[in-house]
Amino acid sequence: MINEFGKSYRFLSNFWLCPVVLGDSVYPSVENAYQAAKFPKDERQCFLTCSPSAAKRLGKGITFATNKERLRVMRRLLDQKFRDGTYNAELLISTGLEELVEGNRQIHEVLECDLRQLPSSPDSLPVSELIS
Repeated sequence: MINEFGKSYRFLSNFWLCPVVLGDSVYPSVENAYQAAKFPKDERQCFLTCSPSAAKRLGKGITFATNKERLRVMRRLLDQKFRDGTYNAELLISTGLEELVEGNRQIHEVLECDLRQLPSSPDSLPVSELIS
């Protein structure tokens, strides 16, 4: 079981620098985009350049309208991060059959399946379907 997303498993963290698209902007990490999604489009600019930890602080106390929306956003961002054929996908595959359990269990809650079973086609998640 991999139960800490640090050290050699840091790439599993939402703080891992990996460009992801939300609306018409590219954010430096899943954490940045996830926190930005909590705000109106015209208030997201700071999330484009701050660190993931700063993004988390900025979004603290702000919530999504529903739990379903929160999970949908995270799933779409993780789909991008681990898209088939990417370096992050290769790293994920290298974990083998290890169970992935992060401290807040968000990945299990979001995906409700093994991360290694994400869509294999880049067309399976159109960017146009991401939140504006």
